[in-house]
Amino acid sequence: MEAVLEIRSKLKEHSDARVAASACRFFKESIECYGVKTPMVRTLAKDVFKTIKSSSKERLLESCEKLWASGIHEEGLVACFWSHALVKKLIPSDFDLLERWVG
Repeated sequence: MEAVLEIRSKLKEHSDARVAASACRFFKESIECYGVKTPMVRTLAKDVFKTIKSSSKERLLESCEKLWASGIHEEGLVACFWSHALVKKLIPSDFDLLERWVG
C-alpha cells in the first residue's frame, strides 16, 4: 500500500485551493478534491504506476479500491488510470469490483 500513500502525498503536494474551488463549482453534486488538474493527476499516476506495475493484479486492484473508497475526486481518477492499465489482465469476476465503483 506504499503506492497509495505515495500518490496521496504527491496529490497533496500539487494541490491548489483555486483549482479545488473551480472543480467544486464544475460538478453539480458536492465533491471532495485536492485541487489538482487532471493532466497533473495523470502524470503523477503514471509515475507511481511505473514503480508498482510488476505487482500482482490483485494487489493493484486492492490499491485502486483503497483510492476509490476515499471519495476524493483525484484519488478516484488515479484508480481509473491504474485499473485501465490492467485491462488486458481483467477477467469476468473482476468486473464486479469495477461495477461497484461506478454503481
